[in-house]
Amino acid sequence: MVEIYCDECRQDILKNKEIISNNNCYTILGGIWIDKNNREELKNDIKKLKNKYKVYGEIKWKKVSNLKLQFYKDLIDLFFNFNAEFRAIVIDAKTFDINYHNNSSELGFYKCYYQLLKEWIDKDKEYNILLDFRKDKSKNRAYDLKKCINNYVKKTTIKNIQFINSKESLLLQLEDVLMGAVGYKYNLGKSKAKLEIINTIEKYYPIKHTNSKQRKFNIFKIKLEGGNNE
Repeated sequence: MVEIYCDECRQDILKNKEIISNNNCYTILGGIWIDKNNREELKNDIKKLKNKYKVYGEIKWKKVSNLKLQFYKDLIDLFFNFNAEFRAIVIDAKTFDINYHNNSSELGFYKCYYQLLKEWIDKDKEYNILLDFRKDKSKNRAYDLKKCINNYVKKTTIKNIQFINSKESLLLQLEDVLMGAVGYKYNLGKSKAKLEIINTIEKYYPIKHTNSKQRKFNIFKIKLEGGNNE
């Protein structure tokens, strides 16, 4: 069983164009893929790092600062040396048109989740997808997403999609840091501490659009207007 821990950032700009700016124009959806049998080991390794640096509470990209910089650097190194994978999809909110999604930004949002997940779903494996808790207008979004992916691979390989609280999930918190770094790079952030975390990631892989076959650390910048994806 493979578990996928997913979250999103800057999703508000998909439905509120007025808050889009040069430093706030890309929405990011991301996920960590990990074998269920390896989950506890990674969680324990994260706990050891938290104890070492006396980090309390939730791990978040927003909390990256000079004070805890070395902790977050070591967290990045931990991920890249562990048997887990990360994929993110980058959406230019300026090109996101809800008219193509039955006038529903929520529906368009889940279509983007479909694009994030489907390329890395193997029909010979089983998956449990865990999304950070969110309030949807439609109660069937998770069910529809599960159904669409299973139809795509022509097999019931997605066994469950459920919502969990990120405060209770170290793997969702790790995903938030990786996803936050991607969003910060694309949205041209300038914090010195956060840029150091981005540099730590880019010692391993550049934060840029890559082919979907590249595993470990993958970024897909989707082009919503005509033409090929960048």
